[in-house]
Parts: sequence; C-alpha cells; structure tokens
Amino acid sequence: MAAKTERTFIAIKPDGVQRGLMGEIIKRFEQKGFRLVAMKFLQASEDLLKEHYIDLKDRPFYPGLVKYMSSGPVLAMVWEGLNVVKTGRVMLGETNPADSKPGTIRGDLCIEVGSTMASKTERTFVAIKPDGVQRGLMGEIVKRFEQKGFRLVAMKFLQASEDLLKQHYIDLKDLPFYAGLVKYMSSGPVLAMEPHPWQ
Repeated sequence: MAAKTERTFIAIKPDGVQRGLMGEIIKRFEQKGFRLVAMKFLQASEDLLKEHYIDLKDRPFYPGLVKYMSSGPVLAMVWEGLNVVKTGRVMLGETNPADSKPGTIRGDLCIEVGSTMASKTERTFVAIKPDGVQRGLMGEIVKRFEQKGFRLVAMKFLQASEDLLKQHYIDLKDLPFYAGLVKYMSSGPVLAMEPHPWQ
C-alpha cells in the first residue's frame, strides 16, 4: 500500500502545557518531517469538550476526562504528512501511559499532575519568524523557552497580512528596513507566543 498525504489532529493536554512539554512534542513531529498546518492555544469549555468526546459519553471516565481537559489550556494542532495518522499514533504510544514504550511521547513524558498555579506578570510578545517555521525549528525554539523557565500562556499560528504587520511595526515605519521587514514577516506563517516566567 502506497503512502498517502493526510492530516491528523493532535492536542497537548493541560498537564503537558503546564509542565512545559509543548516544544518537545512539536519538535518530535517536526523531526518526523510532518508539517504543522494549524495551531490554536485555548482554554476549552466543558460544552466544547462534551461535544468533542461525545463518542465516550457512556464510559465511566467521561466526566473526569471533561473536567481534566477543561482544567487548563490545551494546544490543539493539525499536522500533515505521509501516513501521519498511523505514524502519529505510534509516536504518541498507548492510550494508557503505563502501557506506552520508551521513545513514545506518552512513554517518555506522561505523568499524573495536580493543579496548576497562575500569576500576574508583564506581557511580552514573541514570534517565530517565517524562516524558523519553514526550517522546522518551532519545537526547538518553544522547548528552549520552556527550559529557561517560561510557560507559554498564549500561542497562535498565523499568516500575517502586510496590513496587520504595518500596524504592528508602526513605530519602525521611518526606518530604512521597514518595508523589507513587513515583506519578510508576511512571506510565510509565523508562530506568535506570549511567554510568562514561572513564579
């Protein structure tokens, strides 16, 4: 059977976000040669989760799953590539982390964790530029932020328009590199992030 290009949905659950594992997980998919086509960082409502997990509603763990998945932000992603569905399942490991082999995401990274903590801090915006996205460096860059003690509280994967970028870089409009910067930043998708230090 020939390999085919397909898409799959992958979500990093609240404990993975809280523990700073987003970069490692993204990096593993990038290293397999898969392409990130969509990403959304969100706090899922119980209503959204009940709809998403509707096929599990009669299972005894369903109420706990909905409560857990709504306990903190999740990173929802769509990856594209040859046989990404089957390969993604192998990369993730068994549904029960205790049954997952070393080398899989669940086998290497899953543990049970308690509640998360939040704190107020000054807001900072960071973007992984088009060349970083195209070169498959998102996972490594996110991982470095996490290793340096930052948690990412917001993320958005987007193709920025020239109009949006002109507005964003309005303070630089009189500088000689302004036009080139706007053109470069609109040349491909970017990953916009808001890092906060752990307190």
